[in-house]
Amino acid sequence: MVQTNIILRCRDLSGSSIQHLPTKGLSMLEKLFLEDIWSLKVFPFVLDFFYVKEASLTYPHHCCAFHHPELQYPAIFHEFQKMISESCGSDMMTPMPEDQTWSRSRRSLDSFSDPAVAWIKQVACTPRPDCFNPCEDVMGYMWLRVVVWFVVITALMGNLIVLIVTIGSWRASTFTVAKFLMCNLAFADLLISVYLLMLASFDLHTMGVYFTRAIPWQYGGWCQTAGFLAIFATCLSTFTLTVITMERWYAISYAIHLTKRLRLRLACKILLLGWVFALIMAFLPILGVSSYSKTSICLPMEASSAMDKAYVLMLLVINALAFCLICFCYVDMFRQVRGDSSETNTASHNDLTIAKKMSILVFTDFLCLFPIAFFGLTAAAGNSFIDVTESKILLVFFFPLNSCANPFLYAIITKQFKKDVYAMFNKCRICRRATKKYRMSHSS
Repeated sequence: MVQTNIILRCRDLSGSSIQHLPTKGLSMLEKLFLEDIWSLKVFPFVLDFFYVKEASLTYPHHCCAFHHPELQYPAIFHEFQKMISESCGSDMMTPMPEDQTWSRSRRSLDSFSDPAVAWIKQVACTPRPDCFNPCEDVMGYMWLRVVVWFVVITALMGNLIVLIVTIGSWRASTFTVAKFLMCNLAFADLLISVYLLMLASFDLHTMGVYFTRAIPWQYGGWCQTAGFLAIFATCLSTFTLTVITMERWYAISYAIHLTKRLRLRLACKILLLGWVFALIMAFLPILGVSSYSKTSICLPMEASSAMDKAYVLMLLVINALAFCLICFCYVDMFRQVRGDSSETNTASHNDLTIAKKMSILVFTDFLCLFPIAFFGLTAAAGNSFIDVTESKILLVFFFPLNSCANPFLYAIITKQFKKDVYAMFNKCRICRRATKKYRMSHSS
């Protein structure tokens, strides 16, 4: 009886729908082709393929395992090191600090006559980690990780306080258009902080080993949810801010005509359009126009097709147009008030005070959004000056900074908000002594 041993040197499973790749019988492979297998989300331990020279995979993050095998499966890698140590003799048995383990073992592998040496350094893996999918954590920088948590906590607390106080002090007779718009702005900013909380939490959970869990995150429901919240909240916040600015501009332009003011009913209809617009823009990447799965920060940066580029450009151009419109309104407001400075009009003076405060708010918002719009437009045009590693500073730090500043600049530091706080206390029948003292001091 003749026994035939068949050794596989090349294996092509591209286009299949396998979910698990067995390693038994494949240790002698030199070429491995696993392209367009989107169902294979977990890659086996790369050191099981000792002789592989070329690997064509589906996900860039699987190639990260070839660069950092010590992070893919630490326990299995430790056993592999132990095996190499026993094979190489007593030189490898010398105890060493944990942080030097990989560098020392790699030097030992370099001098060890095992095919794994060539594999470690020379394996050609595609698609290679690129500017959109590098082998790094979600945040990338330790200082950014710290700052992000500060922004998350501040934004969550600030916007929650604004919503609780505004809704808690609600009375039909005192619920103005300004309060209605402020509630919408605070709600949108709260969603942005929730988006950032999701990123920061996942980054903390996968610190140092993100690439091993990147695929379930980016292509799963959590990243889709985070991206949806980010785009919906950004569009709603920008739309609300534009309405607030135009309402102030309209009030100052027609200060003499007290009846010409934005009514609550009309404001509700306008904001309804804003909600519909924000929902449409947020749903499009889920429906296949661009994608939230392009990067670890779950923003629609896919611009491969004409439809994708049109979506990204439309998103950024709308924000740029809103910025220009708001700038025009504030320039015109200050021009009108300066021209009427000889008149002593109390209403006009109050509008000017609000306009100054709102201009600070708008400047803060678009100080954060302008660099994002600039780099986004250049990237969509094919001239990206920064990669994802650098853009995380813009998209994860500056992007939500306005949601951190808005509740303080627009509500918490105003006198009206202080009145609303005591009105809520009075309605809930808490802090009665402080409430009574406040009412007496302002009634006298």
